[in-house]
Amino acid sequence: MDEPTAAGRARSSSVDGRRGSLYRNLLVLAVTTLAVLAGVWATNIWRSDPAPAQAGEQGGSASAVDVPESGGPAPEIGAQAPHFSASTLDGGTFDLADTGNRPVWLIFNATWCANCRAEIPDVEEMYERFGDEIAIVSVFLSDTPSAVLNYRSALQLTHAQVVDPSSEIGALYRVMGVPSHYFISVDGTLQDIEVGVLGLAAMEEHLAALLP
Repeated sequence: MDEPTAAGRARSSSVDGRRGSLYRNLLVLAVTTLAVLAGVWATNIWRSDPAPAQAGEQGGSASAVDVPESGGPAPEIGAQAPHFSASTLDGGTFDLADTGNRPVWLIFNATWCANCRAEIPDVEEMYERFGDEIAIVSVFLSDTPSAVLNYRSALQLTHAQVVDPSSEIGALYRVMGVPSHYFISVDGTLQDIEVGVLGLAAMEEHLAALLP
């Protein structure tokens, strides 16, 4: 068999070079495509699970919750707030009908709720300012006393906490998301409802409206 000529070897080398270059380009294209697809996937995941609202924002996010049917009427602004009585973590009893002639700020939340955790330092600040004049109570839905005790200790909470393990109180108030805020006047009338994170200014405005 004849030996390939120099020209033939050059042509063969050129073809091999083009093939190698093509393979490299295809590899780079494949890697780039995968990177783009991964970025799109990560972006969609981020969008489907947005970051919790930060404390101090007005009208922040709420986390959805499921509560059972109560069988009673839905709470309405201007009507009497649904009555309940429950034990607090301190061993006392909170009775909505016996709050020492004080209006009530009822906050529904949960230990797993990032949005609730974001606003709770502001709740504590409001308690320091208004706690003698307004009964401020957090109701933890579908939680256990031990979980709420650990939560209270970690965040050094001082306002009253009630555990609602079966979400019966949440059902009375038709809670659909946490945090949810119910502002109740001294005569037991539901004055306002806010769903989602509240900023300091909004908290202060609502609490000031409860006072004479």
